[in-house]
Amino acid sequence: MPITKVVQAWMDAEGWTDDIEVSDDRLAARVAKTYIIDGQCHPLFFDIDEDSGAFCVVLYDFVKVAPERMVVMARILNRINMRLRFGRLACHDDENSNPVQFLAGIDLWEASLPRDQIGKMLGECFSTMVQYGPLLARTALTKQSADDLWVSFLEREAADDAFW
Repeated sequence: MPITKVVQAWMDAEGWTDDIEVSDDRLAARVAKTYIIDGQCHPLFFDIDEDSGAFCVVLYDFVKVAPERMVVMARILNRINMRLRFGRLACHDDENSNPVQFLAGIDLWEASLPRDQIGKMLGECFSTMVQYGPLLARTALTKQSADDLWVSFLEREAADDAFW
C-alpha cells in the first residue's frame, strides 16, 4: 500500500482532519500541522517520498537559535544525539535564527509502513522534545557555555531520577 494511503488511514483513525499535500507526479507528499507540547506550538511535518520509500516525521522546537548561539547549540545537540537511540536533532546553520528540529525517519524500501509505526515515530519526537526542550531553550536564550548547560542538565536529570 502506498505510504500516503497509510498516513491518511492513520490520520483518519486519530481524528486528524489535516490535508495531505501531494505533488503533481504523486511521488511526494507532506502533512503540515501544529503540535502542542506543554502549551507551546511546534510545527510538525510528515514527509513522504513514495519513489524512494522514505517517510519522515519532523518536529520543530518553538524557540529559534540566533546565529551567535549556534556553536554552543551544536555542542549541546551533539551531546543529546549521542544519547538518542532513534532520530536526530539538528539546526540549520546560516545567517538567520532557526529552530531546532527533531527528525525520525524510516526507509521502507519495498516494504509497507505499518500504520502504528507513525504513532511510534511521533511519540519519539514528542518524548525527545519534552525531555530536551528546556535544555534547548536555555541554550538558545541564555549566554551560558555548553559545558555549564550540560552539567546543569545532568544534575537536574540525576535529581529527577533520585526522586523516582
